[in-house]
Formats: sequence, C-alpha cells, structure tokens
Amino acid sequence: MTERIVPVISLKEFNSRKNEITQQLVNAAESAGFLTLIDHGITIEEIEQQFAISKGFFGLPHDIKGKTPHSTESNNGWEYKASHIYARKKHPISQ
Repeated sequence: MTERIVPVISLKEFNSRKNEITQQLVNAAESAGFLTLIDHGITIEEIEQQFAISKGFFGLPHDIKGKTPHSTESNNGWEYKASHIYARKKHPISQ
C-alpha cells in the first residue's frame, strides 16, 4: 500500500495570507482529501470539548435530534441519512 502524506496548513498570519491559504486548502482537498490545520489558535481543551458536545448530540435518540432539523439555507441541524428517500416509507429502524 502506498503511504499518503496528509498536508499540513498553517493559519499563521491568516489575514495577510488568505489567497495562499485558500490555494493550499483547495490543493489539499483535491490531492489528499484530508488536511491538518495548525496555528489556528484553538486549544486542545476547546477541541476536546467540541468533540464531547458532538458525541453527546449524536448519541441522542433520533426523535430528539429531529427537533433540530437540517436547514439547507444555514447548513446546520440534523437529518437522518437519506431520510428524504424514505419519507413515504416506514423506515426499517422504526419497525
């Protein structure tokens, strides 16, 4: 198996490097599909807290998560995978 390199992109001096960083992000997405951001100013504690919040939310039952429906306008909320396909059918999970 070929080893792939995950690009590392620094956000240091972001305001003066927006075009450069944008190009690095595009290149990383197109070539590797993954990337690592550094120099973003977010502490490991803040990152871990966000993962804990996410885990808590996604661990909730579907009927609770469904109270926060996905909005295509604001790109937030929750939607069961392919729920629009099953809208008129009884979903296998709920049988």
